[in-house]
Amino acid sequence: MTIDARTLLPIAERAVSIASEIIRTNAPGVITAKGDRDMATEVDYAVERAVREFLSRETARDRIPG
Repeated sequence: MTIDARTLLPIAERAVSIASEIIRTNAPGVITAKGDRDMATEVDYAVERAVREFLSRETARDRIPG
């Protein structure tokens, strides 16, 4: 199956908007270790969850891994 990148651009732009809104409207919150050297905040995890949920709904038929 070939995916036309032009159909994915609006979806990617919306994913960026979702992440941006979460980042702009929330304090970082608690910082936790994510692996040996990486740190992540509550906002990082919220962005990850929201974008994953959005992409799984919008690209379910395209089988984009991640």
